[in-house]
Amino acid sequence: MNRTRKLIILGIAAGLIVIAAGNASARLTKWVIGGTNSPWARWAESMRAVDCISRPGAIQPKEFRPDENMVQFFFSGEKGVDWSPRSYLYAHFYRPHMPLVWHSTTGYYGEAYRQVDGSWSCDRDNSWNWPLHPRYRKIGHFYTIDFGVPVPANKFVFGPPQTDVLCPDWNIPFRDTYMRGYKVSAAKEWPEWLTEEPRGTLYPPGTEWYQYRHFSDLVVQNQENTQSPVVIEFPTQYLRLFRIQNTVEAPYSQAEIEVYGQGFVSEAIYTSKIIDLGEKANLGKICWKDSYWRRTEQGELEALPISERKVQVSVQTRVGKDDTPLVFHEYTDTGDLRVVSEEEWKKLKRHEPPKPIVPGLRGPVTDDKENWSSWSLPYARSGQQITSPGPRRYLQFRITIETEDFRQMARIDSVWFETSSPPLADKLVGEIALASDPSPAEAVAVVTAGMPTRFTYDVRANFTSPRQAGFDSLVVYLPS
Repeated sequence: MNRTRKLIILGIAAGLIVIAAGNASARLTKWVIGGTNSPWARWAESMRAVDCISRPGAIQPKEFRPDENMVQFFFSGEKGVDWSPRSYLYAHFYRPHMPLVWHSTTGYYGEAYRQVDGSWSCDRDNSWNWPLHPRYRKIGHFYTIDFGVPVPANKFVFGPPQTDVLCPDWNIPFRDTYMRGYKVSAAKEWPEWLTEEPRGTLYPPGTEWYQYRHFSDLVVQNQENTQSPVVIEFPTQYLRLFRIQNTVEAPYSQAEIEVYGQGFVSEAIYTSKIIDLGEKANLGKICWKDSYWRRTEQGELEALPISERKVQVSVQTRVGKDDTPLVFHEYTDTGDLRVVSEEEWKKLKRHEPPKPIVPGLRGPVTDDKENWSSWSLPYARSGQQITSPGPRRYLQFRITIETEDFRQMARIDSVWFETSSPPLADKLVGEIALASDPSPAEAVAVVTAGMPTRFTYDVRANFTSPRQAGFDSLVVYLPS
């Protein structure tokens, strides 16, 4: 059933017109996340560098103390789910801002977890020993950590097991099996060349597996190291990626990597779970309550004046027709990909490079562009109309808090949005045209800016259910 209504309006030519319709039979629902009755953690799909503990009922960027090892914060969750011991190329289910740690350019063995497990012991499960053997070139080895977001770092620590127990390979105390030479580098942002870094092979020595590039924001090199563990201190700065390379052809052990600093992370990302609205619903306004704070020299939090803010809050939404924005695949006998459910995908065996791909292995996970919208542009302020297409049954939102100052942060107490169901119509299509030329050439109306002009506005509504009672009025918003 289609209904078309025509309005004649007098106004100034405008680039955007928003339509709102009302109906007393629709049920208005207010969804609230945050506060004591609806905890943030309960609604979270992921919280990257988000602190929901310091201020109960609110979220804010993680703040690090000088004695707090950042590695343990980012790599303390479930391995392979919250973080990955492989490079992004080989992570079994990589998602944006996922913390990663990997070994050399291959990054697919998954054994780099030993570098972030918090143990300095000499247990074979907690450290790597690299003996003098033609199969292994010590100079070629390096380790990379990606926190997923820039952190306020000022100290980098690494080294062998800190014990006087003799290393059986070399008959010297483990604490003396340190790198004789090293290069440490770091970067605030992900460099493009890292995306193209070789997907190397392990053998023979001298192949692309040993190709090495360092980051450019921080570089520290020492060819005559005598320190165990190595402690490198530098001015506090935002850094996301760290890389350490052995630069002397000598055997060594490597047990642990630690990073320290002070202040709020540069970026914190809260992503909600998929919210089931129960049925198709029209989407209303999205609102949030935020406040801005600064850590003083005395260690107290004080309200941050607008004129001094170097922090911003970004809220986005996306909507879908089903309960997942992802598509899961399986490799078939012909080498093609077959769509499977998430439950089926989790039961499949993982691909372990450099082994070949065979039928029945997990395939890639991609975005469902057919049933889900892209993330909306950030809403400029609280109280704006949700711009994701509706009506839809499933909704997800994302909050990003970014700061340029280690001492500044924003706090979000709650976010809420409105929906109405059943939808007034399944689909609304509007069209504006000149009253004097309703069917212009190439379907483009041309007017003189700033001159009063008479338009026609046609609206077509599609109804697919008897519960959609329609509407009896339209409100057209024009810029002032």
